[in-house]
Amino acid sequence: AGDPGGLASFLIALGTLAAMVGVTLQGRKSLKLYALAIGALTGVVLSHAHNDHTGRLPQLVKAGYAGPIYASPATRALTEFILLDGAKLQREEYERNLRHGRVTRPPLFEEKDVAQALAQFQIVEFDRDSTPGGVSLRLQRAGHIPGSASLVFRADSECFVFSGDV
Repeated sequence: AGDPGGLASFLIALGTLAAMVGVTLQGRKSLKLYALAIGALTGVVLSHAHNDHTGRLPQLVKAGYAGPIYASPATRALTEFILLDGAKLQREEYERNLRHGRVTRPPLFEEKDVAQALAQFQIVEFDRDSTPGGVSLRLQRAGHIPGSASLVFRADSECFVFSGDV
């Protein structure tokens, strides 16, 4: 279920793996898709750390997803900075709006939600096969940003490749 406009959230079912590739920040409708998927997900796989691929990870975890989040070491490190900064900015905006008497929504997620999401990361090294959900996953360097990868999924005679933004 990809979002229009180049945003990245896809559900892939291959072998015994039911994974979300990317967790986009934009679009309210995405939350409904995630709510439907949480119970069936066996993994989340990230191609890179840009906010449009990782921005809703804390919400996904807050909503009940407790499974692994697969990413390269650099993607995990960059995602930590991006999500913690996002939580801080949302909190500051919320507090500022309250101080000025503006009607405002609470932050989408907080630092504690980011910490929980980060605890669920499982590092996948480049050019090595791993087997989330019994499916072969290989990360191949993409060169988009540090840690970015094309994701190669294989099961039986099927093969899917996600290039991220490349």
